[in-house]
Amino acid sequence: MRGNEPYWRWASKGEMEMTKEDHYNRGMEFYAEDKMDEAVKACQKALEEDSNYPDALHALAMAYASIDR
Repeated sequence: MRGNEPYWRWASKGEMEMTKEDHYNRGMEFYAEDKMDEAVKACQKALEEDSNYPDALHALAMAYASIDR
């Protein structure tokens, strides 16, 4: 989210490049919607920006664990 707007409202407008936090938040939204493949991709994008980003590493592990169930 950016302020009170979901990421898709402003990210799709191309107003700015998405940050690692934006990718992470997007991944968490996908996770909440049980869209694990999309969650994994979003977390991987966050990790491309910062390979040591702990929130994205944790979210990626959660998504992979959910896929394996």
